[in-house]
Amino acid sequence: MTPYEQLLDDLAAEQAALDAVLGRMTEAQWDRPSHAPGWLVRDQVTHLDMNEAEARARAVALLEEVGIPAAARRIDPKARLPWYGPEMGAASFVTARLMETWSHGLDVVDIVDIPRPDTDRLRHVAFLGVRTREFSYVTRGVPPDPTPVYVELTAPSGATWTYGDATAENRIAGSASDFCRVVTQRRHMADTNLRVTGLAAQDWMRVAQAFAGPPGEGRQPGQFPKDRTQ
Repeated sequence: MTPYEQLLDDLAAEQAALDAVLGRMTEAQWDRPSHAPGWLVRDQVTHLDMNEAEARARAVALLEEVGIPAAARRIDPKARLPWYGPEMGAASFVTARLMETWSHGLDVVDIVDIPRPDTDRLRHVAFLGVRTREFSYVTRGVPPDPTPVYVELTAPSGATWTYGDATAENRIAGSASDFCRVVTQRRHMADTNLRVTGLAAQDWMRVAQAFAGPPGEGRQPGQFPKDRTQ
């Protein structure tokens, strides 16, 4: 199996995990307010479904065939697909869909209290979070900070994922779960156990945005309790 095929399998698994949660929800839970101001739980799911439909349409435009990730399996991983902002390579496109599925799914499970444990599929979200550091500044209209930052994360399985120069003075360390919640703006850094050293690293975590589009509102400190088991 190629890395791209594994990515597609991981997207399908992430979608299935969310579907399992949605299948257990009561009608009342669909109408609960989420932590995104003005969005109900059903709005989170509707937004995700609309994006999936748009993603299918972009793939269909290339293949004249319906199905994500089914259609994506016939796309060259190096192909470029239009999206909201610059065109994306097929692998980045699928990674973004996985990130959206996980993060909007998190908006749901944070409210309905139905478990959907994090898995090592988060490696795709973490990778995207690191890769979009420069974009996080650009989307705010400010110059990116080129200061090297080393990131060391503990995966749900206990594995260690590292990114960047290990000798860098600016560092971010902690769980992949916390890091992914910050870069998708589902947690304020203050509500995590991330260890952030250096001004450049702190500033990055302040503006981090792994998703396309204008800057999001994010979450406010104190909205979530820290995980004391970390």
